[in-house]
Amino acid sequence: MEKPQISFQDVSNVLAASFGIAPSKRQTFVSKVHHLKKFGLPQGVNTGRGKAAKYELWHIAEIALYLDIMDAGLVPSMIAEQFSETPFYSIGGMGRFVEDRSDPRPYFGVFRLNALDYLRKANGDSDRPTVFDSQLGLGRDLSSLISGDNQRPLIMINMTSRMDSLKEAISECVPALAGIPFFDEDGFPIGTRD
Repeated sequence: MEKPQISFQDVSNVLAASFGIAPSKRQTFVSKVHHLKKFGLPQGVNTGRGKAAKYELWHIAEIALYLDIMDAGLVPSMIAEQFSETPFYSIGGMGRFVEDRSDPRPYFGVFRLNALDYLRKANGDSDRPTVFDSQLGLGRDLSSLISGDNQRPLIMINMTSRMDSLKEAISECVPALAGIPFFDEDGFPIGTRD
């Protein structure tokens, strides 16, 4: 399937609509999206100076995830540490679960934080903290998602609800792309596998 590509302006319009950004605050919101771009997020979009970046549909979902995490209080540098080399939606077909509407129950993403973990180890290999637990949860059963280490904070995002709002925003802002899936039948971003 061909990879539809869209401009930063269209990406910004879709995200602003999905997040319900007030028109008077839109420029501030766009600055936050630009800030993520400075950290190389999402991966594969930065083309260098003088060339316009082109985004694929799955990039919109990836940026929306970063914005949801920022909304919970994390800064872009922490988000980049986790996702700059391995975008969330490139992991093992994650997109299939979020985009699939055959089951009406929503999918939730749970991100357990461990920014102070390096302080718990007397002889740790590194003084650099890792922000997220390497075990990212995705599923419909909230009790199993939030069980485990209950002493560390977590961020929980209704991934299905966000995907629905992104699809609605695309229909409004870029009607030519309405109805085009973000992910292939195996859940990988369209056009990222040969």
